[in-house]
Amino acid sequence: TILTDTTLTGQRPILLYDSLVVAENVTLSLQEGTTLYMHDGARVLVYGRLDARGSLDKPVTFRGDRLDEVFIGLPYAYYPGQWYYIQLKATSFDNVLDHVHISGGYYGLVADSSSTDRLKLTLTNSVVHNHVYNSLFSVCNKLEIANTALTNSGEYTVFLLGGEARFTHCTLANHMGLISRDGPTLVLANALLDSLKHEVYYPLQATFSNCLIAGSQTEEIGFAF
Repeated sequence: TILTDTTLTGQRPILLYDSLVVAENVTLSLQEGTTLYMHDGARVLVYGRLDARGSLDKPVTFRGDRLDEVFIGLPYAYYPGQWYYIQLKATSFDNVLDHVHISGGYYGLVADSSSTDRLKLTLTNSVVHNHVYNSLFSVCNKLEIANTALTNSGEYTVFLLGGEARFTHCTLANHMGLISRDGPTLVLANALLDSLKHEVYYPLQATFSNCLIAGSQTEEIGFAF
């Protein structure tokens, strides 16, 4: 658990077992070239703030810790389900991820329900790729995403329930072939059924400017209104 503002550098790779927790009101900064190898079951839980700033040549990387091959020609680096996810908790705001690569988890980024009065996440120049369920799962958050690829998943690659989201110059694509896939690349929802089968509404405003949404299915955009 990170209890005070902390900076991790790219001098050495970091192997993470179980969980890395960023406490509330604390910032964890990741400098360019920082690589976190995630063991089976590992996750990052952010109650405070994550500030990961890589570069084109030296991105910040979150990936599984298997460096061998599933079989000849298929390295584990391409395979989903090696670790859990990065979760931005309800108390987490103003997260910045620039030139970050996230791959091989069950989820990529999970953003818990928060206020849309504050920016939850700025994600730019990044790749979120090859996940069992979703590359981005967000409930009622304010998001800014630009020049980023969110690709390949077993379910919805991007799922937005309520909130405000702006995507600019992004690619959302699902051509997952390593595991079976179910559902479109992008799902936009402003209502869900609760345990009593009553509709609960979550106002949604989403903008996609100069974005590509594609995949291996006939329909790659789904709505739940």
